[in-house]
Amino acid sequence: MEIVSITIQQIIKMFILILVGVLCFKVKLLDTKKSKTLSDLLIKVITPALIITSFQRDFEAELVRGFVLSLILTAFSLGLAYIVVRILIRKNEKYDAVIERFGAMYSNCGFMGIPLAYGVLGSEGVFYIVGFNLLFDLLVFSVGERTMKGEKANGIKEIIKQMINPATVASIIGVIMFVFQIRIPEIIASPISMIADMNTPTAMLAAGVSVAQTNIKKLLKNGRLYYVCAIKLLIIPIIFALVLKWFPIPETVYMTTLLATACPSATLTVLYSVMYGRDDVYASEIFSATTILSIITIPLVVAIGAL
Repeated sequence: MEIVSITIQQIIKMFILILVGVLCFKVKLLDTKKSKTLSDLLIKVITPALIITSFQRDFEAELVRGFVLSLILTAFSLGLAYIVVRILIRKNEKYDAVIERFGAMYSNCGFMGIPLAYGVLGSEGVFYIVGFNLLFDLLVFSVGERTMKGEKANGIKEIIKQMINPATVASIIGVIMFVFQIRIPEIIASPISMIADMNTPTAMLAAGVSVAQTNIKKLLKNGRLYYVCAIKLLIIPIIFALVLKWFPIPETVYMTTLLATACPSATLTVLYSVMYGRDDVYASEIFSATTILSIITIPLVVAIGAL
């Protein structure tokens, strides 16, 4: 059960960093504009650096098999989430079921998942979670955006265009360097590694700013939020864990995909709601509620997965 202890410790560290972000917002050291700058820095510089450093390792057939397996498990995770939200979240007049389904299906596997995998499982965890993020991007920028937009699926060219971002480019570069064993000189690798180490604190400070802007009292009184959170944070990842326990899957691959599945709702839940004129306040509440409650649920899910 060592993995559970490590996960709890990492979650506590991340929660403290979120609280620091909240405090920085309250004393006006950080605001929405500065938080966006942090997020841009994270997405465009820090996360790509972490991904590339994670692929700077000796070529091993076991790692290749693990990476392919992580893609298969990701497909199962996303497929399972799609089925569960369709069954448990029905259209109703009071709440936007589209936002609820999107928030319950798509995890914050990049913004929170990568630093969590790095903290719990090290660079090998990042190595495998890249596969999760690649398939996630493919689905969220096609079916996911179509759902929020209320239109037909995007064309192939548009999907490819949206998938071309710093993280996916870094993933492709990392895979090429891993396969052909291209090593970055130490004088360059060292500062890249230092930048990569900024991943968790930067992500959590930005998340803290988002949480600080949420009306917690209103959030706690909304019973419907607890239902959506239970689907996202407990039902889907626990079913995922219980099913996979029957198969001989390497622990690091299994735990990486479980952590990604157990993460809170994606930030795109809020961004797409704003873009397409949906209830962005409710979307923000789902994002904040799942983020706060995941501090308790992620260790619980990992404990169940480790049984």
